[in-house]
Amino acid sequence: MVGEIQLSWGNVETAGPGIDTQRRFGRGLALIATGALVVRWVFTYVARGDQPLGRLTDNRWYFEAGRMLANGDGFGNPLIWYSQDFRYVPTAGHPPVYPLFLGAASFLGIDTPLGARLATALLGVLTVVVIGFTARDLAGDRAGLVAAALAAVYPNLWINDATLLSETPYA
Repeated sequence: MVGEIQLSWGNVETAGPGIDTQRRFGRGLALIATGALVVRWVFTYVARGDQPLGRLTDNRWYFEAGRMLANGDGFGNPLIWYSQDFRYVPTAGHPPVYPLFLGAASFLGIDTPLGARLATALLGVLTVVVIGFTARDLAGDRAGLVAAALAAVYPNLWINDATLLSETPYA
C-alpha cells in the first residue's frame, strides 16, 4: 500500500512515494491554487466588482441569509425579513451550506457583496485543490497536477464564484 510502513527486524522502510515527490506535488499544487485564486479574483473584480444584487434574486437571498445568520437571526427568509420590518418567517427554501459560509464571512466582517464574492472564490480554490488530490489518488502526481490546472482555468468552475449562488459549494 502507498505510504505503508514495513518493519523488518528493526529496520524501518517506507513504501510509496518519497518525501521529495510529495514536496514537489505540494509545491506544484500550491502554485496552481495561487493561480486559481488570481483567476477568480481578477474575474470577480473586473466582471462583478460593482454589480448590485437584484431586488428579488437568489444571490440577494444567499447574501442576506448569511447576514441574518451572522447577526443571530437564524434561518429565516431574508427577502421577507428586510422588506417587512424584520418579520421572521422560517424557511428551508435553499440549501443551508452556502448561507452558513456567507454567515461566517459576514461574522468576520466581510459584509459587502464584493467581499462575499471574493470569499466565495476561496471555496472555488478549495475545489481545485480537492480535484488535484483526488486525481493524484486515482492516477498519480502528474495527473493530479494536470487535473488541478485544468480545474483552475475551467470557466464553468470559476465563473460561478462571482455570482453569489450555491454552485461553488456544490462543486
